[in-house]
Amino acid sequence: MTQTNRFFRILPLALACASGSTVFTHVWEARAQAASQSDSASAIDHAKRAQTAYDLQDWATAVNEYQLAYQSDQKPEYLWGLAQAQRLSGDCTKAISTYKSYRRGDVTQNQATAAELLVTKCEAEILKKEAETASAAQKSQAAPVAAAASTTAPASTSTSSSNPAYDKSATGKPFYADALGDTLFVTSLAAGGVGTYLLLKGNSDMHGSSDANVYRDYDSSASRASKEQIAGIVTLSGGGVLLAIAAIRYLTLGESPRTEQSAINLGPTGIRWFGSF
Repeated sequence: MTQTNRFFRILPLALACASGSTVFTHVWEARAQAASQSDSASAIDHAKRAQTAYDLQDWATAVNEYQLAYQSDQKPEYLWGLAQAQRLSGDCTKAISTYKSYRRGDVTQNQATAAELLVTKCEAEILKKEAETASAAQKSQAAPVAAAASTTAPASTSTSSSNPAYDKSATGKPFYADALGDTLFVTSLAAGGVGTYLLLKGNSDMHGSSDANVYRDYDSSASRASKEQIAGIVTLSGGGVLLAIAAIRYLTLGESPRTEQSAINLGPTGIRWFGSF
């Protein structure tokens, strides 16, 4: 009888403990979910403010907001934006560390490669600044020495000598009167101009693509810039070939006083050569 009473006293206590544990678990999960949602919302707010500051080139605010966004929600895209803002603000040392952290995260191979390229760009920028600093230091040290040497060096007078220009009498056709050579030359200049424009535009677009704080925009801009660079190189190469042909045409014009013709003439049975270089 005593054991039965004990059983009926222990049973409600066990049920109460089980119910309390279940309620506690649900409350804990609800609080954790609410905290996660709150962190996510906070991260989104910070990311929006970071984007606005980024567009306004307010790098200090963009860096701070991206840091707060990543603290609230560890998304790789926040690290990318942070690294970009750090690099554009001039802090390449911190940007390199952030790019490497981004590369170690849950990103694709293309995204990791893009981060690696920007790490290389930052390292080159650091070396460039170090070289400029060293060069400036050397110039500041050399300036007093040069000033002292200029005060002690004797004045030297220079006499101008007239050198007669090389005069070559040409009995053949003047090079500028050759229609084919002129056409080749003008075409080569046009191709050079177009190629230079495409190459410079591609380089500019490639440089601009590295400033994108979203990887999708970076990938699209880099692809377009690469095509422009390739087109510019091909066009420049073609212009160079045409310029070389025009130069050969000009240099090999014939010297016969009776007929004004090119020194290289294609005939039905072979090639005929007139004059000399």
